[in-house]
Amino acid sequence: MGRRGQTFVLDMGQKVRITDIAEKLVKLSGLKLGKDITIDYTGLRSGEKLVEELWEDGEKLMPTRHEKIKRIRFQHRDHDSLDSAIEEMRKM
Repeated sequence: MGRRGQTFVLDMGQKVRITDIAEKLVKLSGLKLGKDITIDYTGLRSGEKLVEELWEDGEKLMPTRHEKIKRIRFQHRDHDSLDSAIEEMRKM
């Protein structure tokens, strides 16, 4: 489907909250939430994200022959912009 250097993203459907998954697993296991088991929220750890950005503003998702797979068309950056982006990443 792809050529060298191309990047693809999958259509993963609607967003799902981890809390909803945990609650369903508790219920399916036959336990009572709050009685038999609790869910503790610990907050984000270093490097964790609430939302994962799969492509940047200015980049376009292009169709492929499979409706659930898109190809990213990258925006071209000038060298100064690229150097700045690399420097920002080094600061992370």
